[in-house]
Amino acid sequence: MEINIKQGTVIVRKGDVVTPAVAAQLAALRSQQRPKSLLAQFGGFFLFIAISLYGLWRYVVYYQSRNRHVRHQTLLILLVLVAVFVVVRLLSGLVDLLNEYVPAEAFRGPFQLYYMIPYAFGAILATLLLDVNLGIITSMLVATFCGLFYGDGYIAAYTLLGNLAGAYSVRHYQDRAAILKAGLTIGLVNIVCVLGIDFLRDAPFSFNSTPLRLAFGFGGGALASALASMLLPTLESLFKIT
Repeated sequence: MEINIKQGTVIVRKGDVVTPAVAAQLAALRSQQRPKSLLAQFGGFFLFIAISLYGLWRYVVYYQSRNRHVRHQTLLILLVLVAVFVVVRLLSGLVDLLNEYVPAEAFRGPFQLYYMIPYAFGAILATLLLDVNLGIITSMLVATFCGLFYGDGYIAAYTLLGNLAGAYSVRHYQDRAAILKAGLTIGLVNIVCVLGIDFLRDAPFSFNSTPLRLAFGFGGGALASALASMLLPTLESLFKIT
């Protein structure tokens, strides 16, 4: 039996009688929170990562064939993707802990704080160090894997649009201030995406939670530019890129 529960719905309050319908809803929520097999997770992600890297390699070989550093380009993209997913995994774990142990309005519902994770810093780095085409490919890969990781299409769309905003913002890079401007652009795009997600999810407007979600979305753009600025010199040095 399929049970649909809208986001923000109060299922039961303290002191209420737990009816069979309420018990069924609680059971459905618990079933969604059961931890998946680590081996199955690893196998699934390995297959998606393997085919994605193969596609990336073929793109570099065919469309960047005049570049003698094909292996360096592929390795650089791989390192950027690894950095993105390490950051996403660590911050997602932190968000889950805050959601569980901190009784504050800002931390109720993990998706609010997920908006603040700097998903777009990888696209910024790929565009600056290589070119905008590889930045766009990185954006698509990051969005795909984030959607799979969270099991949420809205987060995938949010991640994709933020990454594309970052890639397009720095395609005409002239000075390091461009990264700060990219963070502003990503933040504004994130705000629009958060509003769009709220409309699609039919989330009720609240003066307590809606401005927080918008602030978290803008903060995600600021954090993406800050993280890209910190990692850029290291990657420039490792791969001899000015």
